[in-house]
Amino acid sequence: RPPFSLAKVTGIDLSVTASTHDTAILGEWFDLNFPSYHSAMGEAIIRGSGDDVTISEGLIDIESSDLEARISDIELRIVGIETLEFSEFGAQLTLELSDTSALSQYLHREFISLGPISAVSMLTQRGDHYGLESIQAQVHSAGLTMALEGSIEHVLTLEGTDLEVNFSGIDTRTTLTTLLNDFSHSSPLGTLTGHVKIRNPQNKWRLADLTVDNLGSDAFAFSLKGELNDLTGFTTGNLESHFDLRDRKVLRTAIGLAVEPTSGTISVKTKPGVVAITSSLQSGSTEINSNATVSHNRTEITGVKA
Repeated sequence: RPPFSLAKVTGIDLSVTASTHDTAILGEWFDLNFPSYHSAMGEAIIRGSGDDVTISEGLIDIESSDLEARISDIELRIVGIETLEFSEFGAQLTLELSDTSALSQYLHREFISLGPISAVSMLTQRGDHYGLESIQAQVHSAGLTMALEGSIEHVLTLEGTDLEVNFSGIDTRTTLTTLLNDFSHSSPLGTLTGHVKIRNPQNKWRLADLTVDNLGSDAFAFSLKGELNDLTGFTTGNLESHFDLRDRKVLRTAIGLAVEPTSGTISVKTKPGVVAITSSLQSGSTEINSNATVSHNRTEITGVKA
């Protein structure tokens, strides 16, 4: 500690530049998990006194083999330099990522390869919380488009996420290969198009207004619509799916059994304490209809009736 109170410092007027070749070191200062092997450079103008400092014209550039991110037009007020009470924070965020699959190193889950990501947003502060507003992101590659827009109220916890996603041209064969273990198929299976709203009110993730259709394939016709609630807890929802699997090779690869071409409808409907599942299938000349209800108390299943 200095031999005097920082709050007594006056006449601050500084131009500051800093850089690092590995952002992981920042985690030691701010008690946060920063990714390794990223370089960062920052600059800003600092003016004021020890108990009331303003930061303006701030700029932070972060780079890695997959990422280019810039936080520009940073504005910030620090009241009480020893207690570091931040206020009036605002900035512009611009991001370029080499491919959607690179998200796995930041979000610690697998993402399929769809193409490069570009995004812009406004970083804002409301009280003690930092958020993202006016988010606009796009993924573009050959035949594929994906657009995302919305906001995130609390960027560190992702609570208050409200995003809308539209997509088309996602390769169905690639998606199934990523999602299903040991799935492989030599012929194209069409492309996926659809829409979904991703929301996280009160730390309960949900998918609303979900629609997915598989287009352009004689072997595999598929549609899905509905909603899913509490994705990380006791998941419930209302879904309806229609499918028509005409290619026996796809069926054998997907389920490991040699079966006749199969089509049908599966419906899931949720009421308080009960999930009803109805299916109607046609496999070759065989017709199968079933109804089941699953009782629950929102934390565990309490009964099954078929």
